[in-house]
Amino acid sequence: MQIDIDLQSELSFLSGAGVPVEQGKISEGNAYPAVYYSRRPSNQELYLSGKPCLSDTNFTIEVYGEDIDAVETLADKLRTALHGFKGWMGSTFVKGSFCEDSEEDYQSKVEMNTDEGINVSMFNLQILH
Repeated sequence: MQIDIDLQSELSFLSGAGVPVEQGKISEGNAYPAVYYSRRPSNQELYLSGKPCLSDTNFTIEVYGEDIDAVETLADKLRTALHGFKGWMGSTFVKGSFCEDSEEDYQSKVEMNTDEGINVSMFNLQILH
């Protein structure tokens, strides 16, 4: 869908040069911090005539990396920019977007036999368009 492409462009712009932004996969060897997002269940409302009315598209956005300060700084920047956003996001007109915090984790690399881990800051994004 076009909203997926427009969101990726917006996340890339907000994250800045050199920060990887990927949908549905996490590539090995990415620079940190990096941004991963995935689409969650969405809803397309229709008028009684069957014409599309309002789309409600939901995403989970994760910022991950080894440096907790860099992860939290970037996640806060994205939350601030996206929460309450209205207007054009690429070729999609956004009527409203809302962020809701999710769990935040430290994921150990025990299986890799190292003592370092990956910090993850997650939030859910609802876009009405």
